[in-house]
Amino acid sequence: MSGEELSPPHVAGRPVDWPLFWSSGSFVLILVSLISLGSGRFSRPLDSSRESDFCSRFRGGALVIAGGGDLPPIINRRFWELAGGKNARLVIIPAYFAHAADITSLKNEWRDCRFESVQVLQASSRDVSHQPGFADPIRKATSVWFSGGEQSWLANLYSETELETRLQELLDRGGIIGGTSAGAAIMSRTMIEEGHREPKLRRGLDLFKDAVIDQHFFKRNRMQRMSKTLIRRPHLMGFGIDEGTALFVQVSSGRLGIIGNSYVMACIPEPDTGSLRLEVLKAGDNFDIDQLRGLSDASASTELTSETVDLDDSYPT
Repeated sequence: MSGEELSPPHVAGRPVDWPLFWSSGSFVLILVSLISLGSGRFSRPLDSSRESDFCSRFRGGALVIAGGGDLPPIINRRFWELAGGKNARLVIIPAYFAHAADITSLKNEWRDCRFESVQVLQASSRDVSHQPGFADPIRKATSVWFSGGEQSWLANLYSETELETRLQELLDRGGIIGGTSAGAAIMSRTMIEEGHREPKLRRGLDLFKDAVIDQHFFKRNRMQRMSKTLIRRPHLMGFGIDEGTALFVQVSSGRLGIIGNSYVMACIPEPDTGSLRLEVLKAGDNFDIDQLRGLSDASASTELTSETVDLDDSYPT
């Protein structure tokens, strides 16, 4: 895909200078101005994290996909409640090799939530992750949390292993899987491994179907690499999640909800028009993914040149 360039984006029907648009200051100002355009299309309580029925809407197999940075305590609290509260059993999977002090620190991040049990599961190599019984702790867990670190570390060790199968079984029996930063990126089959202007893609964990995740989204100005990812994978929907914010996904129903201090950018390719529709989502938004995909009035669109679309779904080994 070398040499590909996107056509200039259009906001309110006017072309925007490409370097200026992607500069972090101008981009954030444009995004903030777009928020008001989406008002009224979703159910918008002032703060969905405080709703008494929040957990009832997301029980039965859910993902909590956090964008990194300092997460507000309500995200951990809702994760704990969905995992079973005082009866919840947590397995933490670090996105790096955790030494003894690291393991203590990872457990301490959840000390305000009174899990019945908390353990850290990690493999030192892919051979270890393939050993019989390695993923058995997932069988007894009600929840799994992937830490921040390097998504390539997680993919190298666990993609297409028994652990991935056990994670899917956990969702099927109503458990919850969460992660932040690298632990968020790993959740989709197509994973953004690295890159700024040109994303490097590889296979992650196939937990969030038909989607691709990017984290630290506004903080690190990652709209360009998301756009280029969707040029190569136009059948996917992109979710750019900012720091301090989490996207909740009820897997079987496709219900989505936002909790946190910033925003989530939903990026929806529209093959009929060759454009990328952008929807800025904030805390309190809750809706179904089919509802989001089917919206016809765009918040903003970025033209994609048809000759750059690559439908090949292969992944590098």
